[in-house]
Amino acid sequence: MIDQPNTGQMETALLDMERARLAYTAARDALAQHLSPALTQAKRPKPGNVSGIAELLWEVAGRPDGTAQKDWLRAEEIARRAAA
Repeated sequence: MIDQPNTGQMETALLDMERARLAYTAARDALAQHLSPALTQAKRPKPGNVSGIAELLWEVAGRPDGTAQKDWLRAEEIARRAAA
């Protein structure tokens, strides 16, 4: 029998991971701006990695059919909370 993942722990870990990614991105961008102001004029992607988080949620759940919208909404919430 395969143990079901603890969704609370999984979401906490994803939130921590997304916060770390946002902190890394902010530090990288600050360094780039300090080193070369011209680099900061390029378009930047929107913060948050909703697609990647949603895919990871789906993978951890065992790739069930019909959960795309639920996974996407959970991923948006995780990304939103991480950015706050």
